Amino acid sequence: IGGQVADSNKVDVIVQGSDTIINAKLLVRNTVGCTDTITKPIQVFAQPTANFAVQNVCAGAPVQFTNSSSIAPGKNGRVNTFGSEWTFGNGDMGYSNNPLYYYPAGGSYKAVLKVISNYGCTDTVSRMVSIFNKPVVNFTLNNTCKGSNLQIANNTTFANGLASVKYNWNFGDGNTSTVTSPANTYTVIGTYNVTLQAIANGCTRSTTVNNMITVNAASSNFMFTPASGCLPIT
Repeated sequence: IGGQVADSNKVDVIVQGSDTIINAKLLVRNTVGCTDTITKPIQVFAQPTANFAVQNVCAGAPVQFTNSSSIAPGKNGRVNTFGSEWTFGNGDMGYSNNPLYYYPAGGSYKAVLKVISNYGCTDTVSRMVSIFNKPVVNFTLNNTCKGSNLQIANNTTFANGLASVKYNWNFGDGNTSTVTSPANTYTVIGTYNVTLQAIANGCTRSTTVNNMITVNAASSNFMFTPASGCLPIT
């Protein structure tokens, strides 16, 4: 079979090459030495090669799977094509060549691509894809007085732990901070918007409290009666 010899009623042969015809020749011999032969052609179809690229993304962003699978051109007028079958590692499947897929939750997933030729030949490849969670941003604060220290409580949470989270604060008066729970002193009376941006694994989420900070100025005044007189004034 294709240059290989086997002495058995049933043989398994690995055929080299693709999209070609090989000849299988069977020779039988009885106990007294009489022989007979038969030759039949076997069509060997091309096998596709599965391959794809994928990038890690932040939760909520689409994942683009880029299919770079290939198959040898057909011979003697034959056209070789292939289709794609995807499993995304969470039970979902897809059948387009270059799918755009949204993972509903963060985590690591094993994506598998199986390519099937129009003659039923297959190949499979897998890749890991990571979906990074975003921090859940939240903070509380109160109104303050001009020149007073405003304390802000950072209530941000993150599924993978806060140790890796970085912060960018904007207090609306030109001042910024990168500490976890900062303080700010407003020097001008007015109303300000405060924004907190939290970053983890390159994924960003932010929130703004609009018109939340009102900076007031204290005023003093007094009156007494009578306004004039001789000592002692009572």
